[in-house]
Amino acid sequence: MSETPPLKRRRGLGRAAAATATAVAAAALLAAPGTASAQDAVDCSALGSLPSADGLAAALRIATACDVEVRLEAESSPYATTYVTPQWQLRYVGTAGPVQGDSAGETADPVLVESGDALVVDGTPWPVGLSRTDTDGPLLTDGAAALDWVGEQPVPEYSGTTATYGELTPGLDLTVEAGVSTTQLRFTVDGPEAWDALASGLTVSSDIGTFSRFPGLFSVLTYGDFGTHPHIGALTPFKIRDADGTGLTVRVHQTSNGSETVVLWPPTQPIADLAFPLAVTTEWISVNRQVNEWGAVTSAAQTLPIYRGGAGLDEPYFTAAGEAGDLVVGPYCDLLADPECTEVHEAAGYWDFEVPGRTTLNPAGAAWLNYPLVSATFSIDAAAGAECVAPDLSATSVDGYHAGHVWKYRDTEGSPAASGECIDGTAVYDITGPIPDPSSFNLAMLGSEETARFDGGSARLEVVRDIRGLDFKGAAQRVCSTGTALTAYSNDATPQYGGFKVDDWDGLTAALDLSWTATFRDDTGATALATAPRDLVLGTTTPFYSPEAPLPDGRYEVTYTFTSADGAFTHTPMPCSIAVDTAAPEVVVLDVDDRQRYVGEEFEVTVEVADDGFPADWRYLTLHCLYSGCEIEGSSETLTVRFTDESTATFPVTLESTGLELPVSLYDKANNQDLASVSVPATYSRNDFDGDGHQDLMAVREADGHMLFHAGNGDGTFDAGVSKGAGWGGVDAAMAGDLNGDGRADLLGRDTRTGSLYLYPGNGAGGWSTRVLISAGWNTTGAFTSGADVNRDGRADLLAVKQSDGRLYSYPGKGDGTFGTGTAIASGWGGFDAVTAAGDLDEDGYDDLLARDARTGGHYLYFGNGSGFGDRVAVPAGLDGTGTDRYRQVTPVGDVDGDNAEDLVAIDSRTGELELHSLRGDGTALHEGETVATGWGGSRLASAADDRTYDYTGDGNSDVLARRGSDGKLYVYNGNGSTGFGPIGTWGIDLKGLTLLETAGDFDGDGFADLLGRDSGGILYLYRGDGTGGYDPARRLRIGSGWNGMSAVVSGQDFDSDGFADIVGRDQATGYLWLYPGRGDGTIGAKVQFSTGWNGMREITSPGDLDHDGHADVIGIRSSNDCMYFYGGKGDGTLKAGVQVSCNWTGYDQVAAVGDFDGDGHGDWIARRVADGRVYLYQGTGTGGFTTRITLVTGWTWANAIA
Repeated sequence: MSETPPLKRRRGLGRAAAATATAVAAAALLAAPGTASAQDAVDCSALGSLPSADGLAAALRIATACDVEVRLEAESSPYATTYVTPQWQLRYVGTAGPVQGDSAGETADPVLVESGDALVVDGTPWPVGLSRTDTDGPLLTDGAAALDWVGEQPVPEYSGTTATYGELTPGLDLTVEAGVSTTQLRFTVDGPEAWDALASGLTVSSDIGTFSRFPGLFSVLTYGDFGTHPHIGALTPFKIRDADGTGLTVRVHQTSNGSETVVLWPPTQPIADLAFPLAVTTEWISVNRQVNEWGAVTSAAQTLPIYRGGAGLDEPYFTAAGEAGDLVVGPYCDLLADPECTEVHEAAGYWDFEVPGRTTLNPAGAAWLNYPLVSATFSIDAAAGAECVAPDLSATSVDGYHAGHVWKYRDTEGSPAASGECIDGTAVYDITGPIPDPSSFNLAMLGSEETARFDGGSARLEVVRDIRGLDFKGAAQRVCSTGTALTAYSNDATPQYGGFKVDDWDGLTAALDLSWTATFRDDTGATALATAPRDLVLGTTTPFYSPEAPLPDGRYEVTYTFTSADGAFTHTPMPCSIAVDTAAPEVVVLDVDDRQRYVGEEFEVTVEVADDGFPADWRYLTLHCLYSGCEIEGSSETLTVRFTDESTATFPVTLESTGLELPVSLYDKANNQDLASVSVPATYSRNDFDGDGHQDLMAVREADGHMLFHAGNGDGTFDAGVSKGAGWGGVDAAMAGDLNGDGRADLLGRDTRTGSLYLYPGNGAGGWSTRVLISAGWNTTGAFTSGADVNRDGRADLLAVKQSDGRLYSYPGKGDGTFGTGTAIASGWGGFDAVTAAGDLDEDGYDDLLARDARTGGHYLYFGNGSGFGDRVAVPAGLDGTGTDRYRQVTPVGDVDGDNAEDLVAIDSRTGELELHSLRGDGTALHEGETVATGWGGSRLASAADDRTYDYTGDGNSDVLARRGSDGKLYVYNGNGSTGFGPIGTWGIDLKGLTLLETAGDFDGDGFADLLGRDSGGILYLYRGDGTGGYDPARRLRIGSGWNGMSAVVSGQDFDSDGFADIVGRDQATGYLWLYPGRGDGTIGAKVQFSTGWNGMREITSPGDLDHDGHADVIGIRSSNDCMYFYGGKGDGTLKAGVQVSCNWTGYDQVAAVGDFDGDGHGDWIARRVADGRVYLYQGTGTGGFTTRITLVTGWTWANAIA
């Protein structure tokens, strides 16, 4: 039988202070709590037979000091007592009935006492108030809610635990029976009218609670003064028993009108058919964590809840049904439902215990305490006179049992918990293992083969739990990680352990005199390392230790165990984990797709990685792309690739520069690292005019001034040209990249007539939209280019050589098609007749510049440095080292052959072939030049170059040659780029016997200005200039004989638009002008009639393209009127009709072309006044005429030839 102490009667709450005297005395005995010496201050002899304490720390101190169990006062009630043992354990004793004593050994004894105008149930922790003399007050209150009658309550008669209210309304009386946690209300109903009054006459209200719904209950949930745990006050279902013994259960309905009205539904049997008077019962119950509950359900009365054995009868239900005891489990005869016992019914029992948990037990500052279950035992006594039977015990749902449970819940709840055995008439169950939550025990016996008859209120639960825990603060997660995520990795085979800290708790931890050990277990659970015990020093971080022998690579669980000196206390905090990984990962493959790439594009990188043991659930690798082009859009973070299951991956990279050496770093979790990189060559896409991904080429057809679009094919070749419009003969054009920021390639064009610079916005279809004026005044510059980002601001800039000072200027692009103010970034550039943006050839992130030195004919590569250009290297002759410098037109075109290297195209000035070249970053050839097209001699590439037809010294300025008649010495007068001369050089007297001297331009295609000379025998020679103001007599080239028949010879210009300088001669006999087409190598082709009727003209010369229509023109003085006439060239080997320019040219000779002598962008010429030898400069206007003449030099009567 149960050893629960017997019930002791009649102790009021007013005498409760005496019951706590022992606890107060115990607390007074604890001196200086929180210190190690506090235990020594406990006077064990003064504790008495039932020692108790208010808190866990105080209870532990008494228990360990005095070797006694100490009652934990805050966690004890009439239904449950919690003890603290000397072994650092908690022992919980819970009973289904309120039979346990307090710290003085007295049990709860509810009794009604007067308190003001109310009655109060005294002698219980859960007092209830009843109305007494205040007939308008609530009928019942419990601190959380109030149950009220709609009318006035009569003054009750009361005695002991019973109060009687006569005539709530005619025919309706009420008897209240007070209990420890249950107050029964029994209504006597004399007739239907009284029933109707009861059915809607009760209300429930609460100022601090909320109405909640449990099946069958009318309940109020509140926290209120009950702390953090909920308290429920509830009405159980109403039970009806009529005068004939018929029993019914009435459903309750709630309606709200400020308070909740308790509406009793009509019972299943009409009220009029029942035998009056009716006994109608319900209970107001208090439900909280310190009130254990029990009850039963039966198939004999399936809608009837049997709470604590009662069902509204004068005796327990099963007793009234003819059974022994107040609880039956299994089959039985229910004489209430079936007096003849013709049917076997089933019954089931329930118990609900709640053991104190961490939230209620843990003192402030000791939230780390845990209470692992040691044992749990459930027992219940067989009913008096009944044989003990132990049905299987089940664990029910987390919500557990409540007073509204009826038969239908039996079939849906419960899982096996334990089998029991009968010991001395008591069914005993060991439920240590099956209960998942050691703080909530919801138990049930759902059935039995044999009928089990119990004393339901004798059920008892005893739970023993260890008090375990230390104020333990583990080492950093990087040292040893807790939780599910493994974050601690070591690339050292002797990983650190320790580094934790344990603080003292209220002097109790120090008294344990603890030591500690560490155990490493691998994934199989085998012990890899077990350390010897070390003394624990409280309040100090433990030093780090390392194993003496290395551990194999793998994952380890590290368990720290703390043990007291006497061995009675052991504690193991949550284990932590560490992985030992000493093997470095490897980037096995790092590769990019083999295709053409442009800066700004995205490409994919393929990577394959490897590592010992990879992949595994704890081994994963992380690859970091160490390049800004890997940045995640909208973030400054670079791309990270994590390898968990697969060893290969691809990731995108945006090219931000040419010549990328893409670096990556591969890490494992232990920070072992491998570095790798892959070269990613790329170029800028600046010349894709039609948006097909290939670089294209623009060129002007000299014959008609049409701009031709040559679509690139991506293999180094171009399609035949498609005209995109005429009028480009007088425009210096340059392929400029995207100047206005619309993503399309544009053109720059300088109108040579006006000197205005225009933007031709690309339309993405190989053409452009309406041109836009950028600014005027650009005729004062020579060569210019665009497309290079000189200052690294992401916008294409403009570079130009200014003729006035020979400096290279940079005009920063604004990204909208305009440019900022130019800044001189280098001097000494007057000798360069061509500059072109070459892309980033050395792949250092800065654009480079290709320039041609007119003095040597050589090309130089200037390396960008972010603010201009620094070092330079000479480009091999012929661009590839295989020939001479024979290219006057060279322009970078980007990567046209798909090898991710910048390419150049050049027109061979001798053959007219279009050649493809590529340069390395050091200026050397990537491959030999490749002819990709022929017949390009009559084309002008869209790259603006300076006309050096008359520049013999290579300084960028037009010069004048004059021979002294007295000795035949030929002088070279260096033009200063304005209206005068600089230093004077000489070719000596070797040419004194020549009968004619004439400027020839670059007649042999070597890039230098040459001179034509005719000897007395009529042989015409080419004297080849060296670009420095001299010539090599040994390199004289014979052109042909019979030239004495020509009374005038003109050269230096391309009249038939084939790209080569021609010769024009006047036949003295016929007056015809004959065109001798130059071949670009110093020879001529068969003559072609150019014009007729020229015997009446003198001082015939060709100053170049005077009207800026792209074709070379001719001027001459008509002898009959001494007027000068302008003959515009057509570009096809013929001339337009002459137009009179000016007259009064009497007394002038030696009219000679000098090109743009004054640097204003227009062709000029000079003439000598015979009378005094004064030489005048006639500055061209760009329309075929000239402005007011200016004196260039005086006293040149000595000269017998001027060119």
